[in-house]
Amino acid sequence: MSLIGYARVSTVGQDNGLETQKQLLVEAGCKRIFFEKVTGTSTTKRNELKEAIQFLVKGDTIVITKIDRLARSIIDLNNIVKELNTKGVNVHFLKENIEFQSGENNNSLQTLLFNILGSFAQFERDIIVDRTGEGRERVKK
Repeated sequence: MSLIGYARVSTVGQDNGLETQKQLLVEAGCKRIFFEKVTGTSTTKRNELKEAIQFLVKGDTIVITKIDRLARSIIDLNNIVKELNTKGVNVHFLKENIEFQSGENNNSLQTLLFNILGSFAQFERDIIVDRTGEGRERVKK
């Protein structure tokens, strides 16, 4: 039963954010940390997340600093947590202080809060994409 960390930033220029996440995970007691610099909107390109999921065994807990570090899609968030819980792995989000225990019926209020916060993460990502697209259009003109 180990604590395993997962940290993610979207771009190479966010190295400071990655170091901050790693430090928080070490302080939380994580013995190993998987980390990557890749967008949270795509689960297919996230090799470290895939490796972490394969590494984790029943009874382990994966620790993530914030919900939006795991994924920016509410569907992906729910699928990843479900996959981990089915595998017998607990999922703990530090900032939100939310933990999903495998093999247990999780608190319905906690699940609601998780989905609301996950929806905000997805909404924030959608706004960023919209603004980036608008900026590109202005530059083209």
